[in-house]
Amino acid sequence: MSARERRALKALAETVRPQKSFSEENDVSGPDDDDDDTYLADDVLDGRTTIPLSNAGGELLHLTEKKSRKRDLRHRKTRAVRRDDLFLRQMDELTNAYMKWSYEDHRRQKATEDKDRQREEETEDGDKEMEELTNEMKRLKLVDVFVVRTSDLHVPSSGNVAPAIVEQGFIPCAPDRPSTAIAIRSLELYRVTKMRNAHHSIQAYVKTLCDLHHKPFDAQLSRHFSIAFDIYTEILARVDILIHTALRRNSPNWRLTHVCPACMYTLKDEPELKCSMLYTMDGNDSLKRVFKRSNTLDGDNLSGSSELPTLLKVRNDRYIDRDVVDRWANAQLDQVITAEDLADNPCAGRWKNMKEDITKKMWGVFDETGIFLAICRHGFSLLVVDMVKSGELAKYPLAIVERMLEAFGKNLVVGYDIGCKFKTTMKKSRLGPQATKLNHNCLLDHLTTYFEGIGLEDFEGCERKYSRSNTLAGSVRHASAYHRQHYIDMWLHYTDEFDVYPALTTFLYNNYRQALKIMKDGEPNLKAEMKRMNIKDDSVFAMWLAEEKAYLLKLQKEPNYMLLMYQGLILIAYPTQLRRPFNPPRPGVNVSPHYAPARNTRLVQDLERRLEIDRWTEGDDDWIKTGRLVAMRSYQRALDKLEGLVVARIFELNSMNRPGMGYAMRQHIGKALKSRGSAIRSALQEYNSAAASLNPPRPQLSWDDVSRYAFLADFDLLRDAREDISTRAWAKPAARSAMDMHFKILRAREEIARLNVEIKRVATYLHDEDKYLSACEEKLRQQHPPLAFQVAVHRSIRSRCNASHAKRLRDIAALDGFTGSIEVGQSTLIGPGESASLPDPIIPPSLAAHIPVAAVPEYASDLEDTDEDEEEASMNDAEGVDNTEEAINTILSIYFAKIPVFGGASVAEIYVLAVGDDEQRRAESRRHRVGRRLASASCHLSIPDV
Repeated sequence: MSARERRALKALAETVRPQKSFSEENDVSGPDDDDDDTYLADDVLDGRTTIPLSNAGGELLHLTEKKSRKRDLRHRKTRAVRRDDLFLRQMDELTNAYMKWSYEDHRRQKATEDKDRQREEETEDGDKEMEELTNEMKRLKLVDVFVVRTSDLHVPSSGNVAPAIVEQGFIPCAPDRPSTAIAIRSLELYRVTKMRNAHHSIQAYVKTLCDLHHKPFDAQLSRHFSIAFDIYTEILARVDILIHTALRRNSPNWRLTHVCPACMYTLKDEPELKCSMLYTMDGNDSLKRVFKRSNTLDGDNLSGSSELPTLLKVRNDRYIDRDVVDRWANAQLDQVITAEDLADNPCAGRWKNMKEDITKKMWGVFDETGIFLAICRHGFSLLVVDMVKSGELAKYPLAIVERMLEAFGKNLVVGYDIGCKFKTTMKKSRLGPQATKLNHNCLLDHLTTYFEGIGLEDFEGCERKYSRSNTLAGSVRHASAYHRQHYIDMWLHYTDEFDVYPALTTFLYNNYRQALKIMKDGEPNLKAEMKRMNIKDDSVFAMWLAEEKAYLLKLQKEPNYMLLMYQGLILIAYPTQLRRPFNPPRPGVNVSPHYAPARNTRLVQDLERRLEIDRWTEGDDDWIKTGRLVAMRSYQRALDKLEGLVVARIFELNSMNRPGMGYAMRQHIGKALKSRGSAIRSALQEYNSAAASLNPPRPQLSWDDVSRYAFLADFDLLRDAREDISTRAWAKPAARSAMDMHFKILRAREEIARLNVEIKRVATYLHDEDKYLSACEEKLRQQHPPLAFQVAVHRSIRSRCNASHAKRLRDIAALDGFTGSIEVGQSTLIGPGESASLPDPIIPPSLAAHIPVAAVPEYASDLEDTDEDEEEASMNDAEGVDNTEEAINTILSIYFAKIPVFGGASVAEIYVLAVGDDEQRRAESRRHRVGRRLASASCHLSIPDV
């Protein structure tokens, strides 16, 4: 007998004990005179004493008296950790219970369609009743979508309560003694609506439920719902692991290497692509998380986090751990990039998110300051990294590139908006030898129109993904670290399966149409332009491109001979400069007065030797000529800077006028033009100052003079530069337009070639995947029906789109100019778990072996689903009647406990719970049905009268 049952019996004993007289109460004859405290428990169980269950004696009054509450000295953080710990101890049981409920719920839904199913239930009815009779009843508050009620659920008399509740379609809000449970259907509804509308929060959803229940909003229910939702999503993650284990798809990089069939499902005898895979990566600072600081200080006098800890973790290979990212920490990167490397990459300092990217920090109020995401060209998310207290540091893309090279090899092309700087960083890192295919020259080499092998890919997939993921910002800004990462990962997974995958063939169809249109419209126009400009061979466009690249690169730095001439004049033509060192010493450092002149003399001799000149004296022709060159130097440098900015502005203006330019891209270029305009104004001031210092002075320029130029041929200022390009063919507007059209046609042809490969891959994948999963489901149905049902659910996620994909593939094949094939090919991937391999599913060990009942630790015995003492105390007052009923249930369960069943040498004890007339009649009916079943097995059942 438990202590709780003994206390209940003792409470009833007080009501039936005869009243003592005053003399009896004051009798001090001895301790053996009154044995009332010990007579009741054993006598009741042995049948020697009966207890009247009438209310006349005031039993309910004693049972509803408030008991003294033990003071809880635990910290709330400790309670949260212990709750998670106990839930995780039972997670295997909870997962199995969920799979069993899901399978049985599916069978119940089909019961009305299958009459044989009803007959099967009738034959199993007695077994279920026997099982129910061995259970206890647990009264819980059950929350569903349209109803909230207090009801009894069957729970085991021994063992864990939570799995039994899950098996009946509810998730408990506490692992040991829950008082509230949330319906699984309600949790699934919130999960789906959250993924479709990321603004939706738990509080808003719970308020919606309260409105449907015609009840006021309860903040405690929000906390309960949050706990249940965490456990529910953890169960779903465990089920997903079991599915992939059964399908032999549980290798570390399986999801990464199989998420996109168009990119990764390679076929035999397919044409080899120059770039095996195209993907893009970029950072975004919308999904920041506020760091919640506590009021206490640690050993270093730093405030820690005040958020509740959790033992739950995000379980997949999409997120890269912080420890892996920190291998590329700042200390490693700032040593490999030198000034010479930056000089070779002249545009490294042009972009705002590249400046000081080794040391820049984000505001101290945030912990995670955003995410760094990599996606394939079709939109499937590949990898994601949390940016922690920083901006786009180099370690984030380096960690992603390292993982991609490990998974796919080195024949990759990545689009990154600061690739010109990142190219130098990666070349100097240990990834350099592996990432040869990722290192491209800057400027024109980074324009997708002129890069060979990438087709019409614009590498803007991250921007499109972020435009949708930004809706998550409100719900993750003040979330815990786990919940933020969990929601981001869950959203990425959901969009991959329910948005990106259904639109895969639409992407292929639209790109094919676009490429065909470019070729159809561009080729006749290009031939006409070439004929008008008297161009015989289109190879001239490649020559023009090389000349333009060389010219733009030359503008970025001063020629070496000019630099040497300037240094020589400083040391030779101006003797006053010899009186101080060329590189002044640091303050506080004593330098010998004889050292500086000797050093400068050596420098002069070195320059004379390198320039191959004799010693100049004042008044020499060379001295005067070089002086004029030095005077022109500042003017030439200012002119080069102004020219480069104006040329870039002209190119951007030309992009604004291109047909097919979207609104977002026009806005982006417009903002870039505004920034370019500020830089031009600054360069214009430097130019006017340098022009005024010349003899004779050069004409001054105004902003109107510079801003009105739209073409290189109209920019007369270029004739004053070191090299006049206005007469070059590639600088003329018509020639530039023809050159752009030529390279667009080349990229369109590459796109057609890539799409022909991807279309056949997708057609083959649709056939192989559905065939493989169907065969695995059929085999598992004989071994483990609940697991087979989960495989069927997993298969339906993508197979539901098979009809639409097949229709879209037929539309592609019907396009005028289609040169590919939609016939099913043969995959090169035939290893275990591959779609083209032989189906050979396995039962995961956690399902094949018997799962022992997790031992409940001592600290968990008082874990309930209330977080605050005050709220729990108020709930005790409100549930006094429920406590009374529960106590009576306990008494009745003991009173009807011993029912001997004679059959051989075995004796069974059947516990019957009966409350009220209806419950009593149902209990009697169950007992007689059980008796008939046992009698048919040559057993005699003796049921005493009540």
